[in-house]
Amino acid sequence: MQHEEDKIQMMLVAWFRLQYPKILMTISPGGLITNAKSGNKANKMGYSKGTPDLLILQPSGKYHGLLIELKSSKGKASPEQIVWLGKLLEKGYYAHICIGFEEAKSVIDGYLQ
Repeated sequence: MQHEEDKIQMMLVAWFRLQYPKILMTISPGGLITNAKSGNKANKMGYSKGTPDLLILQPSGKYHGLLIELKSSKGKASPEQIVWLGKLLEKGYYAHICIGFEEAKSVIDGYLQ
């Protein structure tokens, strides 16, 4: 399942960079943490479990930025991810769980246009 989400994210990032080259976007390192040692280091460096996968740092309308948690059709958000998304919404960010490439693309286009 994680491998499928990785593929979706790579496709989405490639599309985003072509479609919106001037807009700041980065990712959360969560999907790159592969063992306890790297996880411990990431935590000490400020990573928080549940941080959304994609961070689009562009204000739009009433929102400060767009943060997306990507899932495959079989994926499910963790409790930490749900908490993060709720807190982001409270702080004035648009935070959304997207199932698959097409939904994420649609959410990004809608937010930025």
